[in-house]
Amino acid sequence: MNNAGICVFSEFDFTTTKQIEDQINVNLLGTIRLTRELLPLLIKGKGRIVNVSSVNAMQVFPGTSIYAATKKAIEAFGDGLRMELQKFSVQVVTVRLGDYARLTDIMAKHGAVVAEQVAEMDDLKKVRYGDYFDRFHRSALANYGYFSPPSFQQSSLFADFEEAVLANIPHSYIVSATWSYKALLYFLVALPITYSDALIRRFTKSMMEEGGELRKKRT
Repeated sequence: MNNAGICVFSEFDFTTTKQIEDQINVNLLGTIRLTRELLPLLIKGKGRIVNVSSVNAMQVFPGTSIYAATKKAIEAFGDGLRMELQKFSVQVVTVRLGDYARLTDIMAKHGAVVAEQVAEMDDLKKVRYGDYFDRFHRSALANYGYFSPPSFQQSSLFADFEEAVLANIPHSYIVSATWSYKALLYFLVALPITYSDALIRRFTKSMMEEGGELRKKRT
């Protein structure tokens, strides 16, 4: 099971080269390297590979361009493996995780992320964005996990991974998210890109304008 992953929630123009490379190294290259090392044993034992992706591979949101790119790459890697390894009876399953941010520590180091970006930001970029940089990150900290379930026990997470690991014939892709979030994702994916982009931009703008107010109203 390839589960290790990191997410730097940030617009691409803010993100440092190290933050980009860290996400690629852990999320993509780490999965590829570990799979390569274990592949002889998996083939011998007719095993199973479970790759943990993200719903961001289905629908990219502002602030996740690099993270989503690594997850899309993981899915392409898994699709190829699934077809290549079928002759050895090795199954490949991809679990697309939804929003569990409020139940994990994925944003615990966000303050350090911001500090690194500020340290590397040149004067031209500071002028370009003005106070947008601060407003973006304040909104991220106030509103992350907007679609998170109340607890792991009240989510489908355990059942989804049980299928991925133990089902005789698991689905190739499993989306692990609340039903409301799944419905939103499938709706956005089905829309023409022009419309989905507009809706996401409008939602993101409202989150930034209202700061933490949406979070307060929801709770």
